[in-house]
Amino acid sequence: MKIYSYVEGWRQRAEQERRQTEARRQSAIHEAKRIAAEIWDQLLLNQMNLDMPGLRPPVIAKETHKLLVDFLGFRHKFRNIYGFELEAEKVTDIERKFPEAHTKFKTGLEKFLIFLDGLADITPAKA
Repeated sequence: MKIYSYVEGWRQRAEQERRQTEARRQSAIHEAKRIAAEIWDQLLLNQMNLDMPGLRPPVIAKETHKLLVDFLGFRHKFRNIYGFELEAEKVTDIERKFPEAHTKFKTGLEKFLIFLDGLADITPAKA
């Protein structure tokens, strides 16, 4: 009987440890997904601003990137404080910047599409 209860106790502890390890793993995965969801737009915007010589030009100009970063900051505040503490001045500033940001973003995308069209016209070298 003693050996059985020792083995049973060990099995229960091992199962408890397995459940705790799985719970920690799931928690870490959840936290990583939460962080990724919060910053995916920042990462995308930064990638669009990268100049990769020999590979591709930036999708948007540095000035456009700066304007869009302001919009992301505003969006973050708006989503996290639910509009209760928004300063009228900042809302007006964002509203004032929107037409310029929209135009520059559209222009950047159009230039990038022209670049992509140019790539489509390149015929692969024959081996």
